[in-house]
Amino acid sequence: MDTSFLYRVDYHASREYRFAVKALFHNGSISPPGETLNITVPSLHLPKVKITEVLKNNGRATIIWSYPHDIADLQGFLVYDNGNRIDTGSINKVRRSFEVNIPEGRQMALSVTATTTSGLESDPSLTYIISR
Repeated sequence: MDTSFLYRVDYHASREYRFAVKALFHNGSISPPGETLNITVPSLHLPKVKITEVLKNNGRATIIWSYPHDIADLQGFLVYDNGNRIDTGSINKVRRSFEVNIPEGRQMALSVTATTTSGLESDPSLTYIISR
């Protein structure tokens, strides 16, 4: 007897699903639900990060961005300067900003990507060029 069930999901970004199984007996009665299964379907594609503002103050820049809050496997964000990753520590999935020192006489080309718990990374945001 086949006890499998195929549930089709149409998605690009990760979603969380909860399932519980009930048995239907020959006499028409239905069992109580079994244990609930929590399933996270991983993202296949991530949207680009949208940088909404770049603030400059005394040799520092603060990058502020927006990003959807409903991507279940979102891990955090990465910041790049001229295509090279900046050591940002941990920018978790809640935080939507990063502050960086702008070296004297240097131009920086800053962009941001989103990452998932499975290692998927979005395409880079639009690049913002700043200098000191």
